[in-house]
Parts: sequence; structure tokens; C-alpha cells
Amino acid sequence: YDPVVAAWPDPLVGRDEELAFIAETLARADASRGVVIAGSAGVGKTRLAREYAARHRTLGGTVRWASGTQTGAGIPLGAFAGLVGDVAGNPAQLLRRATMNLLGDEAEGDVLVCVDDAHQLDDLSSVLLLQLVLQDRAAVLATVRSGEPSPDAVSGLWSQSLVPRLDLQPLSDAEVGRLAEALLGEEVAPDVVDRLVAISRGNVLMLRLVIDGERAAGRLRRDGGRWRWDGRFRPSPALIDLVGQRVERFGAPVVEVLDALAVAGPLPVRVLAGVCSPEQVEAAEAAGLVAVPDSAADATAAHPLYAEVRRARIGAFTARRLRARVVAAWHPDGTSRAVLRRAMLAMESDLPPDPELLTAAAMTAIQLLDWSLAERLAGAALSAGGSSEARLALAYSLSFNLRTEEARSVLEELCAADLPPEDHVLVVMSRAAHLFWYRRATELAMGLVEEELGRCPDPELGRWLSAMLGLFEVCTGRVADGLARAERARSEGLSGPMARLCAVWAETAARGATGRLSDHRDAATAAYVAAGEAFNLGQPRIGFANYFLLGLVLSGYVAEAEALVRRVDDDVDEGLPVPRLTVAVLRSIAALAAGRVRESRRYAAEAIAGLEGHDDSGWVLQATIPYVTASALLGERDTAAAAVPRLMRVRHPAHALLEPEELLAQAWVAACSGATSVGVAHARRAAELARTRGQPARELTALHAALRLGDVEAAPRVEELAPSLAGPRAPAVLLHARGLAADDGKALLEASARLEELGDRVAAADAAAQAATAFAQGGRHGSELGARERAARLQAACDGVRTPALEVAVRPLPLTSREREVVALAAQQLSNKEIAERLVVSVRTVEGHLYRAAAKLGIDHRADYAKLFE
Repeated sequence: YDPVVAAWPDPLVGRDEELAFIAETLARADASRGVVIAGSAGVGKTRLAREYAARHRTLGGTVRWASGTQTGAGIPLGAFAGLVGDVAGNPAQLLRRATMNLLGDEAEGDVLVCVDDAHQLDDLSSVLLLQLVLQDRAAVLATVRSGEPSPDAVSGLWSQSLVPRLDLQPLSDAEVGRLAEALLGEEVAPDVVDRLVAISRGNVLMLRLVIDGERAAGRLRRDGGRWRWDGRFRPSPALIDLVGQRVERFGAPVVEVLDALAVAGPLPVRVLAGVCSPEQVEAAEAAGLVAVPDSAADATAAHPLYAEVRRARIGAFTARRLRARVVAAWHPDGTSRAVLRRAMLAMESDLPPDPELLTAAAMTAIQLLDWSLAERLAGAALSAGGSSEARLALAYSLSFNLRTEEARSVLEELCAADLPPEDHVLVVMSRAAHLFWYRRATELAMGLVEEELGRCPDPELGRWLSAMLGLFEVCTGRVADGLARAERARSEGLSGPMARLCAVWAETAARGATGRLSDHRDAATAAYVAAGEAFNLGQPRIGFANYFLLGLVLSGYVAEAEALVRRVDDDVDEGLPVPRLTVAVLRSIAALAAGRVRESRRYAAEAIAGLEGHDDSGWVLQATIPYVTASALLGERDTAAAAVPRLMRVRHPAHALLEPEELLAQAWVAACSGATSVGVAHARRAAELARTRGQPARELTALHAALRLGDVEAAPRVEELAPSLAGPRAPAVLLHARGLAADDGKALLEASARLEELGDRVAAADAAAQAATAFAQGGRHGSELGARERAARLQAACDGVRTPALEVAVRPLPLTSREREVVALAAQQLSNKEIAERLVVSVRTVEGHLYRAAAKLGIDHRADYAKLFE
């Protein structure tokens, strides 16, 4: 067996700089030629040393390999016994003979002596290693484990600056991903890499054992050309043995500290010291098993796998006993997360159930959007004799977890119960929200609130109901009425958190639609923060953020929209599937607004796949709008057209406010499929619908789409509308309208710059493309080239979108807009009749356009039209 040439299962990843450092250091002639590689167990010290040794041998050098071991530490020259032969004699003779045997007749400089685990060398072996360095007759490469004591002769190598010490760090996140793909041979999904990073912490050995174990168990598997990881990680027997041996050598009192963290998770230091003892915690920290922070952060296992392995080894009885001790030691500190943790531990211990604790924990779980956990806690609270508050928590968790029928039953029972007035109104509001969003019964929900409002004797509680009714009115398209009602309720005073959110939600959605969001942004941000402090507003807060996001986009605050999405993303735990899917919708909307079109469609597709068939609250609609639009902008006509029926199918009465955006999505599908005039017609319909419903900001967006499709007739209305709207978008659109109407390339370029500045790069690309066309028509070819280059740059930044304006600029043809439209449809192999039906013209009109286009282009065969658009 030769450790230098023996097969090694791991490819070397992320160690190029370290290899270069070793090579440069060992080649130097002005110092002792040696390097000590230090690092934690499993970080890859031995692998790095073997890699360098193999390269040294490949270049014709000689390699001597020795390893320190616990058993060999008591034998003189035990690590070198296989290399130096007979070890009898006095120490001086042994050292001379060992040196001669190691170096032999090899020329100086050709021998590399590698000593693995040098911290475990016996005293004589460590002296031999020191002498090899001092004599400089061979290059020396040694590895030591960080945190382990080493013989004085070994530690003196770096402490006395005889050789440099190279501290090997764990792999970075990116390097973990590269190594995982190298081990598995195919692409690894990003979420899998994130889990591998979290579990292995960049430790090479543990990473390999985790991958091997999860792959063998079938949880890590190929799916569609990439590796995915399903289910909860469970350490394999090999991993349990490896980590278990490292941990258990410190003795039972120290391991007990780790066991408490294994069954309870991270704990405040005072709690951990109450479960065990301060002395045990100190010993566990000194052993490197437990990380005790200097700040107020919780104590944790020093490595995630330590806790996983101990959890796998602890028996059920011991685990329940330890959890009970943690709950007893964890005196209430007033924080909601502590309440949640104590309740979860209590449920899995031998302690009798506490309905008040379980109810409070259920509310906290709802606040944190973990509805499955909330349902479990609320159910346990009710089983233990919990009150109506526990039943309401159960109803919330069922609703948000998309179990609408069960939630309806619980809410109806609560409505019929004899509750205090405030609790009764809160239940009515909850039932109305359930009907409105999850049952799609908008009129029934509004009728329920109006009926309760008519008989509510308390003015304050009446304002709660008015705030909710105002929100319902805005969302169903009655913007002015809803806004007035919500503003009045808020001005008169609202104490309930749900009512306050409803009022601000209504105002935010209405102001966004009417172009008056500019001076309301701080209030909306504060409302988002405040909603996070109320137990029942976790998911409604995301719904509110959605309408805040849409308003920011409409007004042109694209950077603020993206910042809001990042904030929501940070607030939602990665392990919560439904909330993560709703966040994906927000990310899709923000990405599309910023011109990251493929990213937008990817997030939208993720949300649709996870929610379709399960969610009735409108999130699928919200995802389908950007999905359809992004597909159309990318020129993927079939994909976009195939998604339009879904857009119709998932329309939601609680989101009637967004109907103009549904029409705009269809406008882009038609236009990017070649039927530009049909796209313009859809955009005009969207603008008219927005106008009749009192949504001038959405009207402006629709008119801008028509302008981008070449509809000069939209310009006069933009002139009327834009000056009354706040935010950076309106002035940019006004400049675009004036430039297009005057066929002014310079003004269009300025509009492009304004649009890019506010973040709307797709619209900026269209304006630049239209500027190029205007310059070309005016014979200004130098300016045309500059505008075209700008359009191409923006187009590339937007994932190569293929809008009609860009297509005209990139492929200018000597055709009228109608002739080009007909030719584009003919290029898709549509018959004259199909073209006529799509454009709502006669077949004879289509034939005439094709005849004139063919004459201008010199085309004899219909099939040649497709070549124009390749």
C-alpha cells in the first residue's frame, strides 16, 4: 500500500492557492524547506498533502510518507518504523540511522518527507522531523490537527518560525457546490448546495459522508438532470461512528451538554447551565463540542453534525427527560420565540400539557408563518382544554395552510359562540377575510361585514369593520369608495392590529393605483413592520406587501420595490413551503419590473407549480401575470399563448383591481406573436378599464405599453394624465410619448435614459429602439447607430427580450407597420384566413398586404418570410 498513489475518492476542489503556496515555499533556497498544514479534523489536510506528494513524485522526486497515530505515540520512532527498519539502540544512533534510511542515496532536494497527523508523533519521531528541517536535506510537509496538543519539537517548527504554518480553512459555499457536483457527476440544485453547506460547514470528509449516506438512503436523487434532496437529513452509520468516536472520548458529563443541545436546539447559556452545570458547559466548550458566544446569542453545538449524531444515538426516554429538564430550567423571558420553543419541547417531554403556553406558542407560529406547526400546537391546546383563542389560532393556521373547508367550519362555530364583543368582531373579520380571499365569495364577505357593521353598538369596533370593508372595496375595483372609507376609519382611530393593517392596505393599494403613493411610502413601510408584531397577520402581511410592491412598480420606484422584496424574503424562513412560494411571486414581480425577465419567469413558474390546484386566494393569478408577460417578452410565443387560458381560469374576484394587468399580459402575448395591432387594442382596453375604475397609474402603464407598441394615438391622453401623477415613472412616460408623437429620436433617447435610471430596462430598450427607427427615417445614420447600440445593450441586459420595437430596430424592413405585421404572421406559417381572423380584417386585405410586401422585399416564395425573422 502506497498512500501517495492510492486511489482517493475525493477530487481536490478549492485548494489551488494552497498547493501553489506549498510548491513555492518548498522550492525556496533561502530558508528551511518545510510547511506545516494545520486544520480541523476532516477539513482536507491529508488530501492536500497527498495531492502535493503525488505531483512531486510525478516530477521525478522521491516521497517518504509517515503517519502519527495514538497507538504509535508510545513507541520510539513508531511513525517511521516502516521506513527506517530496526529501531534498536540509543536515541542518537537511532536518529542518525533513521535519517540515513529516509534519505538513502537520493540526491539532495529530491526527497519529500510527508508526516500526516504529526501532532500524534512520539518524542523521538518529532525530534527526527525537527532535524530533517534543520539539516535542510529534504523537503518536509507535515499535517497537524488544530486545537490538539503537539510535541514541543513539532509545535516549535512554526512557533520558532522554522517553517510556515498553513491553516487550512473549510471550503467556501461555492467550493462545496463544486465538490458536490464533482462527486455526483451532475448539476446539484441550489437548495441542495445550501443544505450541504449548512450541514457540513465546508468540512470535506463530512461532506462526502453526508452525500454518500443520503444518496444510499435514496433521499439524494437525480431528477431531471440535476440532484435533488428530499426529506429530513439522517446521519448514516458511517457518519454516526466517525463523529460519535470523536465526541464520546470526552466523557459522559461533557457529552451531556451536547445532548441537551441535540434534543432542544440552541439554548440561552443560562438555560444550558441550568440543565447541566456551569462546569460541564465550560468543559464542553473547552473540548470544542459546544460554541458559547460572547454576546447574547444562544449556545450551539460546535458543528451541526455533532448534534445530529447525538440525536440519532439518544434513546426516546432520555430525550424526553432532557426536554423536561430544559423546560423546567427555561424560565419565561417574555420573548415570543422562547414561548414557542418551550411549548414545542414541552409537547415532546413527560410534562403535562399547558393550554395557555400551547395557545401562545400557536400564535407565535402563525406570526412566523409556520402554519403546520401552528395547527399542531393549537390542536394540542384545544385537547388540553384551551379557550376560543386556541380555536381561532387553529382557524388561522388551517386557512393559511390552504385547508379552507376545515377553516370555514371552525370559524362558523366561533361566530355562533358567546364571545366578548371585541373577540366576536375579530372572529367576524377573520371569517370575512376567509370568505373573501380563500372562498372567492367576495359579495358574501362584504355582506357579512356590512351586516355586522349595521348592528355593532361600539364605534371603535365599527371602525374595525369599516377598515376591512374599505379594503374589500379597493380590491374589488371600487377604489375611490374604499379609499375614502379606510382613510376615515384610520383618521378616527383604530386600536386593533388587523383593522390597522386593513386600513393601510386599502390606502396603499388605492394610492398605488391612483399614482399617489409617493408620500405614503413611509407609512406603508411602518405598517409592514407593525404587522409583523401581531400573531394573526403573518400571511396578510405578505398580501399587503404584494400590493405595496405593485404600487411602487407603478410609480417607478423599482429599487425600493426590490428592497421591499428582499426584506420580505429575509422575514420568511426557508423551510416553510407555502410562504416561500408566495415570496417567489413577489420576487417574480420585482424581477420583471427591473428587466430580469428569465429570473422573473423562473420564480413565477416555481410559484405556479407549487400552488396551482391548492391555493384559492389569488397567488396563482399573481404569478401567472408575470409568467405570461415574461414568456411573451422573451419571444417564446407558444409558451406564452399556452398560459393565457390559465390566466383566464385563475381570475379571482378579490383581485379585480388587477384586471388591467391581466389585459396587458395578453397585449404582450399578441404583440410579441406578431399581431402588434391586436396587442395595441388589448393595451387600449386595459387603459380604458383602468380609467373607468379610477386607476390612473394603471391607465398610464397601459398607455405606455401602447406607446411601446407604436401607438402614437396614446400620446394625447398621456399628456393629460402624467402631470397629475407622482413618482418618477410619469415624467419618463410623458417624455416617451412626446418623442414618439414628434418622431423625435433625441427625446426618445432621453426617455430611454430616464426609464433606465428608474430601473425599467425593458421599456428603456424599447424607447432606444424607437429612437433608432426615428433617426433612420430622418437619415441620421450616426445617431441611428448609437441608439441601436444602446438598445442592443439594454436588450442583452434584459435576457435578450424580443419586443416589437426591438425587432423593428434590429431588422429594419422597407414595410409599413401593417405590412410588417402581416408578414410576421405569415412567417409563422399562418394561412391568410388565420391572419385575417387574428387581425380582424378581411382575407383580401391580408392578400393585398402580402402582395405589396413581396414586391418591396423581392420575395417569390411565402416560405422565405421566415428567414426575415431568424
